[in-house]
Amino acid sequence: MMRTEENFFQIDLCGTPEVLLANKVSIDSPNQHFRRKPTEFILYLIKDGRMLLTENEQEYDLKKGDMILLDPSRWHIGRKLASDVTYYYVHFKMNVVQEKIMTIESYKKEYLQKNYYTGYKEEENTLLWFPKFFHIRQEELPKIILSLEDIMLVMKKQNRFYKVQAGGRLMLLWLELYRILEKEFLVGADQGTKMIAKLMAYLKKYYSEKIDSNKIECEMHMNFDYLNRQFKKYTGDTIFRFLNGYRIEESKRFLKSGQYSNAVIASMTGFQNEFYFSKVFKKYTGITPSEYKKQMI
Repeated sequence: MMRTEENFFQIDLCGTPEVLLANKVSIDSPNQHFRRKPTEFILYLIKDGRMLLTENEQEYDLKKGDMILLDPSRWHIGRKLASDVTYYYVHFKMNVVQEKIMTIESYKKEYLQKNYYTGYKEEENTLLWFPKFFHIRQEELPKIILSLEDIMLVMKKQNRFYKVQAGGRLMLLWLELYRILEKEFLVGADQGTKMIAKLMAYLKKYYSEKIDSNKIECEMHMNFDYLNRQFKKYTGDTIFRFLNGYRIEESKRFLKSGQYSNAVIASMTGFQNEFYFSKVFKKYTGITPSEYKKQMI
């Protein structure tokens, strides 16, 4: 869970972060963090107890499962607290594209619009928004702790290329945190969004197979015409337009490889035959599969 309004950092996943320090600290009561303005980003995760932090004028009461991202642009200082605390920290440098303050609702809206309501195209986007502060639920906490301890172990052993390994593991942690955010958003989403998410997941998983309205009705336990109307309301596409569009996007990956014939690609992506595949491909892209393949060479 996050607060009503929060700072968000846009992180570019194309650049591997440079991990400088990673460890776990246990402090007996009373605990008070020192005052500093870091030269790098610092990720804190509270494992047990509490920590009181003030960053600029924003006060944080950090408890078990709370994660905060401290950044080089702000001073932070601890406030004395009669409590033990155990927390993980990772100091690192990374490519932050921008920062902005958003309400949680506006962030959710932007997220859902991007991931569920924009149609079939899945162009790779390496820019992800992460909140400065959010709470990790108890059931998700062990996996995040395991990832942090893995980063700690790599930094401690300092084998060859250990910084590259640590940076890669931190990148995987970002993706895991993003998965948690996605799950959190869908828990609080309306029924329409949940329905669209479930249907899209089904179409993306079984796109290579024959999918008709009867199969979709059996999977979703709903009338197809109703589903189709709701799908178009949320995404702007009909179900089968979305499915064909997704199949075309997947076919592009196979065409780029240059290893498969158009007939084989048609079979792998759920099209009836090579002719129909070519017809739909040209409808969506303006060129034939063969022309697209030549452009990729």
